[in-house]
Amino acid sequence: QGVDPSPHPQDLLKHLVALQQRSLTNSSRRQYRTTWGQWWTFCSQLGVSVWLPANRPYSQSIRLTLFAVYCWVGRLPSGRISAGSVRSKLSHIRWYHRLYADCDPELTPSHGLVLAGMQRVSGPPGTREPVTFVMLQWIMDGLNPSTALHRVIGGAAVLGFFFLLRSAEYLAVKDTRRNYTLQPRSNGEHHISR
Repeated sequence: QGVDPSPHPQDLLKHLVALQQRSLTNSSRRQYRTTWGQWWTFCSQLGVSVWLPANRPYSQSIRLTLFAVYCWVGRLPSGRISAGSVRSKLSHIRWYHRLYADCDPELTPSHGLVLAGMQRVSGPPGTREPVTFVMLQWIMDGLNPSTALHRVIGGAAVLGFFFLLRSAEYLAVKDTRRNYTLQPRSNGEHHISR
């Protein structure tokens, strides 16, 4: 009783669909599903189908662009999102269309400029401040050492603080290793310096 070597179209189709759906990791699939729900809500508010017309590139582009603006100006429950997050959401919608509608909607060049404008208006991401001992002290002062959960949080904060400081020692500059140390400053902050 060997394996039947003749292909069964039904079995092959099951594998095809399974492989298409496995093109995303589980964590990505959750994010894509969230975006698809937001897209569905947006399309419902406009009174249009969630499926973009396959052979009408301008219609695809204008609707995707309007959704991008909708997300960027803060109409989502989570509020305003960055231009990079908007780009991600558009790629999620494109994935659903590739999988279920067998089309790959894109933005026209002029609509692509909208995303470039979002990026420029948003500006570069904010600079991060150095990790300071004052931050750790603030966390520790808010904890009650007689509570087991607070002791765990305190331990995690100390470990996190230590590893954030230590990680700077492993930064490679032009393929060379540099020694970094924690330097106390007169204002009570501890900065990582060479």
